[in-house]
Amino acid sequence: MINITGSKTAMLIMLSCLALGAMRGLTAEEDLTQPMTLLKNSTGADSLIQAVPANPLPDPLRPPREFNSGFHIIVRKGTHQLSLFKDGILQNTWPVGTGKNPADKGKTQDAATPEGYFRLKAIHDATKWLYVPPGGGGQFKNVYGPWFLAVDTGSGSFTGKAWSGIGIHGTNKPESIGHDVSLGCIRMHNEDVTALKAILDSVEDIKQVQVDILP
Repeated sequence: MINITGSKTAMLIMLSCLALGAMRGLTAEEDLTQPMTLLKNSTGADSLIQAVPANPLPDPLRPPREFNSGFHIIVRKGTHQLSLFKDGILQNTWPVGTGKNPADKGKTQDAATPEGYFRLKAIHDATKWLYVPPGGGGQFKNVYGPWFLAVDTGSGSFTGKAWSGIGIHGTNKPESIGHDVSLGCIRMHNEDVTALKAILDSVEDIKQVQVDILP
């Protein structure tokens, strides 16, 4: 953190932060807690402070839903996180991997994870599943990890389109977690998807588990 007291440069820093904060709709206090970069002009003098959010700001047009009862999963693609809520109370947050294409899904095979308000459809034992890449190229084991939590994306997408084959599952490439890597599914560490599944085992009707996939 830069010391912003006691100089003309400090005043420039403060004014720049306040202006940027107003543009982003944040208070000065919130802005000043963000990492800051001091830029130099052509003469080498201090010219501007750029405030950079530590995490992407939520899209106000696509907020998470609020539920006071039941289980609710929120996936944030921008931060590669999956959070589980029960009765409106956060239970845990895990890192995830999402589609290679970070945009909202617009067509089949575009390697994007669809965004919208969905729900779970089923939980499958994926230990014996084989993965066949598009176009062939062999069969691969353990690609989906131990569990595949199928997400019903047939309705509820922000684009208004219906999708299929999307799920939350484990992986045989743990180093991929935290990145844009999949063909559209949401990857978790195997131990994390196992922990998530164990919690949801208490649900009588898995279709009542709500799933928000957000930018």
